[in-house]
Amino acid sequence: DEDLLLQDFSRNVTTKSWILFSGNAAVVSAIPLCE
Repeated sequence: DEDLLLQDFSRNVTTKSWILFSGNAAVVSAIPLCE
């Protein structure tokens, strides 16, 4: 039961990190377009 909770937690963390990373990459690639 605890293993499942841990798996779910790490999956959520991975998703959040991926969203942050993607958002960051999008901002970086948008900077030249704005100038």
